Amino acid sequence: MRPHSYLCLDCGQSSLEPGDQGQTCPNCGKVWPIHGGVSLFLSGLEVVENAFTMPKESWKAVCHSAGLSPSDEHIHQLQTIFSNHYNLPELHLCAENNYYFQRVPGLGDFSSTSHFPETKEADLEMRGGDPFEFQIERHYIPECIPAGQTHPWNVRLKNDGRTIPCKGPAGVRLAHRWRDGTGNLVPVEGQLTTLPVDMAKGRSLTLPLFIATPMRPGLYLMEVGLVDEEGTWSRAGGAPIMVQCVVGLFLEVPSHWATLKKPQSSYDYVEDHHLGVAFLKEELVGNDCPRLLEVGGCSSPMTHGFAGDIYVSDIDAQTLQVGRLRFGSKYPNMQFLASDAARLPFNPGTFDGVVLFATLHHFADPVACLKEFRRVLKPDGFVMMGTEPVGTYMAETVDSKLLKELESGINEQVFTTQEYQRMFLSAGLFATRVEIDRGALRAILRPQADGQAFSTMADGSTTMLLIRQLVKLNLHWAREKVKKYIKPLLPRRKAG
Repeated sequence: MRPHSYLCLDCGQSSLEPGDQGQTCPNCGKVWPIHGGVSLFLSGLEVVENAFTMPKESWKAVCHSAGLSPSDEHIHQLQTIFSNHYNLPELHLCAENNYYFQRVPGLGDFSSTSHFPETKEADLEMRGGDPFEFQIERHYIPECIPAGQTHPWNVRLKNDGRTIPCKGPAGVRLAHRWRDGTGNLVPVEGQLTTLPVDMAKGRSLTLPLFIATPMRPGLYLMEVGLVDEEGTWSRAGGAPIMVQCVVGLFLEVPSHWATLKKPQSSYDYVEDHHLGVAFLKEELVGNDCPRLLEVGGCSSPMTHGFAGDIYVSDIDAQTLQVGRLRFGSKYPNMQFLASDAARLPFNPGTFDGVVLFATLHHFADPVACLKEFRRVLKPDGFVMMGTEPVGTYMAETVDSKLLKELESGINEQVFTTQEYQRMFLSAGLFATRVEIDRGALRAILRPQADGQAFSTMADGSTTMLLIRQLVKLNLHWAREKVKKYIKPLLPRRKAG
């Protein structure tokens, strides 16, 4: 493996000194520890020894799940890995950490974890009169959307106060309303969004808001809030969202985004990952020794067996150590490190490719992470996304597995094709190849456009569409003024 030095996240020093205990920064003296062969680049990390015990048969189940022989040596190595608990300062990162046992079938009580206090009906009733305190952390609503239509756009709701209940007599739903330029409410019938889980204080959720726009074109302010069973409105903190509603605007994605005509019923999660691997191999043709970073690889990196320098990153330090135990000796070209995807310990231009499998939708701020991936890419590098869900999930139809992850604090969210398109562009990345396959998205993103990939008008760039629509509106306005004020002054043609 070609030598490479990590970047100190505290001071920016780009030549850390590796040692048995960790990566040491010669500039500020910070030591980034190594546990189980995994470098831990996690700011504010607290490592706590625990007295966790489990029957030998359960450890054998863990070995089986990890593809390891149930030998005494492997069991001892796993016991060492799980003798530490890794605590992170941010709530959404904590939920994604120390999560390996949740992935092992049949462990029962050993895998039950929740990062949020249980909501009690008595507490809801006692505090039912208190106002909700919440805000919109971010949203994916364009500046310009079609007038007189309904489309889902995600908003990320953060609870700053008492528990927000999703069910029962105290349950609330996500809603929106419009105000015109004079501040008056505009009557528009909109669909309400049911929350999938109770939201404890500090919890954030990305939820689809089914936005019904006013029929009349113009500039509006949209307020997002919660509505209870009696129709009482609670508005989110912060400024309303300014939106331009345009007649005749079509929500499009570039024409080269391919939708495969496979039946949804034939979707298989494991098969989709293998299709993503084939997708990646096609992109690497001609590059026999790439330097790749797989983000979210945990204990089952899909890049194992690839040639070149392979780095596997995840937020879960325990799971990464299991991954290194599985693959480290067989594939010496792989290195494992724990880091936040939005803050990677690498210099700009380090990688030929950044690779994700079913990962982007777990990030609280996908655009921030995409910008970070772009930073560590070489100018001709790429981001490969595989197995990302496409569409809109509803609390009324969410499956039990997804609901369980939401209840445990895992960040799950689903984006539409238009939202993916806007996220890529916001991060300065161009989708040069896209396949949408049975509700999952695979994509190659590059810092530079291909020329072919992004024509302007035909492919539905939001800015160009807005310009086109405004030109049409101005022409229509001009024609009407000519017809009303100028035409009567013009001499009439004589008949015959």
